[in-house]
Amino acid sequence: MKNRQQRRKLKKVKKLKKMKQLSAQQMAICHACRLPIAWRENYIVRPEVWANAGGPPNGGYLHLACLETRIGRKLEAADFLVVFKGEDSEGMKLNVLDLNAYLQFNDEMGY
Repeated sequence: MKNRQQRRKLKKVKKLKKMKQLSAQQMAICHACRLPIAWRENYIVRPEVWANAGGPPNGGYLHLACLETRIGRKLEAADFLVVFKGEDSEGMKLNVLDLNAYLQFNDEMGY
């Protein structure tokens, strides 16, 4: 029992260290391949697409290629609620593709 707790704690510490090592060009670790994700690969897919991919229920990160592999098909424009559009002096710009669905998603996620 004690050994299991020590392994869990060590795993959490390693994960935190890995997250701290991310550069400014990276924002997270992919849940599928465990490689860093560039902050420019920022998107929100429809909840049903995320659920089909087996993504963490309260959000998380997957490379687009990893997401496509998990759902077994190429992503389509209709699968997305929000995609990264670019950045300027004010910060990152996102393109909301379906405002009503995005607002409902935010309510369901408690944002």
